[in-house]
Amino acid sequence: MRSNFMHYLLLFYLLFGMLIGIAFRFTVPSLVQILPEDMLLFSILSIIAGMLLGWINYIIARSALKYIFERYAAILRDVAAGNYRIRSAYQGSDVLQKLTSALNHTIEQLAQKEKELLQDPLTGLPNQKALERDFAVLSPDQATYRLFFMDLNNFKQVNDQHGHLAGDELLRQIGERLRAWGTEQGVHVYRYAGDEFVLLVPWMMSEAEMDAELSRAFDPPPFINEQTHPIDWSVGGTEIDQHSMSFSAAISQADDLMYHAKRKKKGQGYPQHT
Repeated sequence: MRSNFMHYLLLFYLLFGMLIGIAFRFTVPSLVQILPEDMLLFSILSIIAGMLLGWINYIIARSALKYIFERYAAILRDVAAGNYRIRSAYQGSDVLQKLTSALNHTIEQLAQKEKELLQDPLTGLPNQKALERDFAVLSPDQATYRLFFMDLNNFKQVNDQHGHLAGDELLRQIGERLRAWGTEQGVHVYRYAGDEFVLLVPWMMSEAEMDAELSRAFDPPPFINEQTHPIDWSVGGTEIDQHSMSFSAAISQADDLMYHAKRKKKGQGYPQHT
């Protein structure tokens, strides 16, 4: 059976007030003369006054605790909604300060875990989970979104010829270029998996325009093992209908278009972008 903290708090203050009333009953007659026939009434009034004082203290304590609990509850609701920037600003040296410090520390740990969960550790770009989260909250007021699926061509040859460390370094540099370009253009960039990236563009853009933008982003080419390493990619894009298109459907369409572009390039011998 769940106990009601406020009921226990009320009982505590009433008993405390009663003790004060009893103490008052025995203290006052030693200082002020009270007639014997008035002693019973004085005793009753002393206890009632003490309990009334306890009730008043309970009301004050309940209001203070309610305010504190509501403040902490509001912070926890924000955290549950994904706002890890919020903190409790309470300052002091009492038990509430210890609670505040513990709460803020926990929020910081949650923020770090959220970052680790949504960030690709190799490139530092947002990962697939971050893309799914952002896709779910796309603004319906935004007229158009285009989702581009980008895949590096012949990336396996980099690992085979130069080793996986060189391949990882190339991916890191590609991530840095894409992040810088995305920040400049207002495009959201994600590492989807392996050598695949997703570009979320909040306006209309064709595959040819995206190819041109990527060519600009990778000029000059990345520098690996003391030499430049021109890269090539295939990209496919689809327009997102925020009201009816699911995440998986958008990814599937862009992925199909990307593979169509890859097959077309493969027939042309993968001409490298420079």
